[in-house]
Amino acid sequence: MAEKIIQATGIPFWSWNDELDTDKLVKQVNEMNANGYGGFIMHARSGLKTEYLKQEWFNCVRACSEEAKKLGMQAWAYDEYGWPSGFVGGKLLETKEYRLHYISFTKGAYDETATFHYRLEHSVLKRVEEKTDGEFINIFDNESVSMVDVLSDDVVDAFIRETHEKYKQELEDIQKDIVGFFTDEPQYSGLLGFPFSKKVLAYYQETYGEDPLDKLGLLFAKKKGYEQFRYRYFKCCQELFLKNFAEKLYNWHEENGLKITGHYVEERTLFTQMLNNAGIMPYYEFMHMPGIDWLCRRYLRVSTIRQLTSVTAQLQKKYALTESFAMTGWDVTPKELKSIADYQYNYGVNIMCQHLLPYSERGERKNDFPHFTPFNAWYKRGIKEFNRYLDALGQWIRDSKEEVKVGVFCPVRSAYLQYDYTDWGSVEDIDISYIDDACENLANHHVAFHILDETILARHGSVADGKLVVGACAYETIVIPKTHIIDKTTDELLRAFVEQGGKVLLIDEKPTMLEGFVSDFSYLQSNTSWQEMYTNNPYVVSSSSNRLHTSLREVNGKAYIFAVNVGDEEIITSFSLGEMRFNAVYDVVTDEVNYVGNHFVIPPKESVIVCKFDGEQPLIPSYETIEIGSGEYSVMDYSSNYLPLDFACLSFDGVHFEAPMPVAGIFRKLIEKRYCGDITLKF
Repeated sequence: MAEKIIQATGIPFWSWNDELDTDKLVKQVNEMNANGYGGFIMHARSGLKTEYLKQEWFNCVRACSEEAKKLGMQAWAYDEYGWPSGFVGGKLLETKEYRLHYISFTKGAYDETATFHYRLEHSVLKRVEEKTDGEFINIFDNESVSMVDVLSDDVVDAFIRETHEKYKQELEDIQKDIVGFFTDEPQYSGLLGFPFSKKVLAYYQETYGEDPLDKLGLLFAKKKGYEQFRYRYFKCCQELFLKNFAEKLYNWHEENGLKITGHYVEERTLFTQMLNNAGIMPYYEFMHMPGIDWLCRRYLRVSTIRQLTSVTAQLQKKYALTESFAMTGWDVTPKELKSIADYQYNYGVNIMCQHLLPYSERGERKNDFPHFTPFNAWYKRGIKEFNRYLDALGQWIRDSKEEVKVGVFCPVRSAYLQYDYTDWGSVEDIDISYIDDACENLANHHVAFHILDETILARHGSVADGKLVVGACAYETIVIPKTHIIDKTTDELLRAFVEQGGKVLLIDEKPTMLEGFVSDFSYLQSNTSWQEMYTNNPYVVSSSSNRLHTSLREVNGKAYIFAVNVGDEEIITSFSLGEMRFNAVYDVVTDEVNYVGNHFVIPPKESVIVCKFDGEQPLIPSYETIEIGSGEYSVMDYSSNYLPLDFACLSFDGVHFEAPMPVAGIFRKLIEKRYCGDITLKF
């Protein structure tokens, strides 16, 4: 089956939110094309009056996909009416067996209304079926009226049958009419409670040879054996979610010559991942164009992006998508939006799904903001240029190669042991160690890193020549945040890595458990340091601001640094790679390089791509001679004809030079040292 090529241009959410008219839809397709969008996602959304997945709906889909083909655009279908994906706009909820179940609990006296009862007996927990005295964990089996059980193969088969197969039946040639489907925020329980699927119970018993109901109370009480049970229970949830939802959808798209894109939900912390999927990274393997969700005017932690782009690099997936800008408000400026995008692209995102282009602005629909339509104040003046920039930047990121030698271990299995859906702080210590102490720290020191997920490691990991190899990537150093428990396959890889001389940095105490059993990890010792990683970083940034995010990229054999200032103050900095000082700015839209000197001024919420100017420093251009006052003077742009002497590198011996600092700062340093002698300054 011929490979369907994904275009490298933005594909916005096109909100179908009213009574649909094919003429108006086709007109909007042409407007999108004229304004630089390469495609669109036909998204059933609140306010829709045309009946979902009925004849008129498919008439509209056909009309838009036909127009897209004429214009060279790409049409994508959204796989749900609303979100999370899986319930066919509510149709599957009519079948009680398909509804999501979740468990909640109380602690205290025996509660006859509860579904399961577990008596607390000193260090153990015992399941009982008759009322007795004592303190109990009372567990309640709850049924959702709005979500289906995506851990069930029966539910997912029905979802595919009622959605994807209907598109296939209604479209003349689905491979030619649409690129594929966008799946949105599938999840196994969210904030409702712990996931509780009959499929999980059966899978657990089949996998481990014991009835999980005998130990279910250990999800709510840290009694003897709770580590092993929680590890096994949540691992079963993740494995079934992957097998019965992610892999099923991926395989259907593969069989039908289509692509799947979209994102799961709440990728930002280990706690929010536990609410929804027991670890986000493995799901990216089963998407042709995996993505993340980026809400509001904020810069989330770097780990949110790196979780995605680590997998895309390791498994050589060309595209990494972001659905961005939702809830940023009507008053958000294009500068703010560009900054939010730049921050993500710096760490490897390379294609944009703008949220949102509405079909209708009627009534309350205006509150689903922001809108990339003429209702937006800057749309007519700048949307085409805005899209052109994101497309050019995305293509440049895709063309670039980023060398990454450091891997950060993801301790989501340890979160299995501590997670409590009622307590947002239940895994905070692990989150801080992983997100802040490891990922943010490396980013603040401009050290490129990928994140290592245990499921991905088990499927694609190996050790060779003292490096941990994951798919197409190889890591010389592994940073291990606070970790209590790991998989056996991970243990085997780590042992081989250490034996071959691989470098390890333990942020906290070493793990103690192997899949729920106490194990010996004496082989795991720190043999490197943060300072060694900083020193070995291939490039140097003179600014110490933690609001400056950078990445070193190679394109066609030439080195570039992408630098993004997400702060509210101007940053002045220099960049060097070995003996090479970067001295030029690259314009990703025009493909031009302009010499500017060795220091770069990056305004607030702005970015710059810097490189080395090839050849000699440009000569000062000639200018017309004009008469000013009583004489003739050559008038020229000051920026083309000055050598700034405001920063310098200080040396006391003429050989070893310190990092650049302001001349006034050097003077102050010499005074404070009461230094009297020779110095050398390199400007």
